[in-house]
Amino acid sequence: EVAPPPPPPPEDPEEEPEEYEPPTAEELQEAWAEKAEALKTAIAEQNAADTEAAQAVRDILEGLTVPVKELKAIASLRRLQLAAERALSRFVVNRRSLFAVVDPIKQRKAEALLDAGMLTLSKLGKQCPITLQARNGLRNPELGSVPVVYGSKVYFCKGPEEAAKLAANPHGVLEQLHRTAPPATIRLVVMGPPESGKTTLVKALCRDLTVPRVSAARAIEAAMSVPNSLGERLTAHLLTGEQLPDELAVEAVVAHVQRLPSWVLDGFPATEAQADLLERADLQINFVIRLAVEADACAERALRHYRARPSSKRESAPKLDHLAALAEKAAKFAEEGRKSVLALCQRRQVLLEVDASQTSHRVHHLVAQRVNRAIRDRQDYLQAKALHPAAPLRSMESWMDSNQLADSRSKLANYCPVHFVRSKELVPCDADDDLQHGAEYRGKHYSCCSTPCLRIFLSHPSKYVLGVTLPAVRPRRLRPFECQEVDQITVQLKGYCAVTLTDGAPAGGHVQEAIVAGLPQYTVEYGDRHYLFASEEKLIRFMHRPELYLKQRLPTKLPPKQLPEFDFNALPLAGYLEHSVIKVLTDGLIALGTHRPTFPYLGSRESAMKYLALFLKAYNADNSKVASARHKANFKKYTEACEMLQRASKQETFTQENIALVESVRQGGLKALLRP
Repeated sequence: EVAPPPPPPPEDPEEEPEEYEPPTAEELQEAWAEKAEALKTAIAEQNAADTEAAQAVRDILEGLTVPVKELKAIASLRRLQLAAERALSRFVVNRRSLFAVVDPIKQRKAEALLDAGMLTLSKLGKQCPITLQARNGLRNPELGSVPVVYGSKVYFCKGPEEAAKLAANPHGVLEQLHRTAPPATIRLVVMGPPESGKTTLVKALCRDLTVPRVSAARAIEAAMSVPNSLGERLTAHLLTGEQLPDELAVEAVVAHVQRLPSWVLDGFPATEAQADLLERADLQINFVIRLAVEADACAERALRHYRARPSSKRESAPKLDHLAALAEKAAKFAEEGRKSVLALCQRRQVLLEVDASQTSHRVHHLVAQRVNRAIRDRQDYLQAKALHPAAPLRSMESWMDSNQLADSRSKLANYCPVHFVRSKELVPCDADDDLQHGAEYRGKHYSCCSTPCLRIFLSHPSKYVLGVTLPAVRPRRLRPFECQEVDQITVQLKGYCAVTLTDGAPAGGHVQEAIVAGLPQYTVEYGDRHYLFASEEKLIRFMHRPELYLKQRLPTKLPPKQLPEFDFNALPLAGYLEHSVIKVLTDGLIALGTHRPTFPYLGSRESAMKYLALFLKAYNADNSKVASARHKANFKKYTEACEMLQRASKQETFTQENIALVESVRQGGLKALLRP
């Protein structure tokens, strides 16, 4: 049973409910004003407290020499953001150089501090770091004249602007220079006959590359100014009035250029003996530029240059014997210069021969383009060596001699490692482009077959080198004189092409169409066996994957061998006609005698000649399919026209078809049929 709910409490008759009275507008306004005033007072007190705290922090920061930037918060958010970025840019962009101090100093004081040992010269010497960073390549021989002190090092900048750039971010500039590879040096020798434009070219190259120009006279003068044994010997010999021997001249030039990282040698060596001595000194010459020009052209240039001078500077008219001597000297240089070039290029492929009969601007453009490309390739090599395990070898023939390249050849020889690892293909690389697509990895030289393969190899060289071994037996293509000495006993498949036999007959063709005889010029040696191939493309396929074609066997029934081609012109008249045109002429004459055609408006003789001409065109074996179909259609029309005329001549009256045919022939139908 459920208990009943309790009874409600009794109502108090004396208690009455209160009535709610809403506030008036004046009361609400006064309440809002009180609240706003209280809020303003709180905000003002908080602002004053924050301002006082910020001022205290500012005083502390200013005491610590920390810069403070004030921003007016009344501006828009975008303007505040831009102002903050501008104020913080120098601290964010060059963050690591925030507390670095670069002090400018006078040059005399810098030299005094360096001499006293209180400061040390940087590894860059007197090279400008800003200029060197901008060039990122060839070392700039121009010395800086504005010294600055950073730490305990003295750096020489090219000018005040470069010094300001270094002071803005010294850590970033110097770190990049230390992280990059050492700049590539360039050493050039320019040779040419008189009036060939070599001095003009040397000055242009020195201006472009900012390298010093070196001549034999300057080197001897510099060596004589130094108080050592070489200078004394040069001075003593020149005082005798005799010609300076080659040994002393070469020794002076070598002593001068060895103090320079890069240089351009103008017109030296001049003889083969000087070239031999210069080669023994091993100056690491990168390019020997030989200007080739005819002797008569040199004499014409000398006369043209004389006429271009002002009349006040002309000493006397050039004599004929002077011009003849100049031409003789140029002719002598053609022989002597060739020997000198060969002496300088014994160990490196550094020869760059230019036709100097062109304009000086054209010659300068050709040489500068080649030299600049080699410098970029050299710098890429040095940069890759500093940062990566593998480095490209483009243009390295100017810096590495042939013996060094031969000793650094890898175990993969001249086969592409990328193709061998990925598809087991033995893809040989072109010997002429060996360094163009070559790479150096752990002191060894690897060759790739193309630029994409080179990029793949440089990205992950260990994948294509470690644990990779070439097969013991590899195919080798024979040279033309070796093909003639091949023993027929070692020729496999009876001289038939193994690749064509593997491919099989074409679709719809006979099985024996796959049995194609190889040609002697496409012979490959594989171990102690020899294979002949039908074309260059078949030979290349065998060279790449020889294991795919070694198990082929010839069928029992072979196609008849074709007779070798021989010269028909050596045969007598009857033999020449029999082997050349007798068959097709016989077929044509038999067909002519059988049909005996007569074409409208033509006689029997002319009709027969045109019939034979159309027959030879229609059944020419050298025609293409389209030409053969066109000529056979014309021959058929000609034959039908002749037969229709013969049938119509036996009737008493001509039909409308005969009349239309005769009219078409009379209006030029024969010409249309006989067109080629």
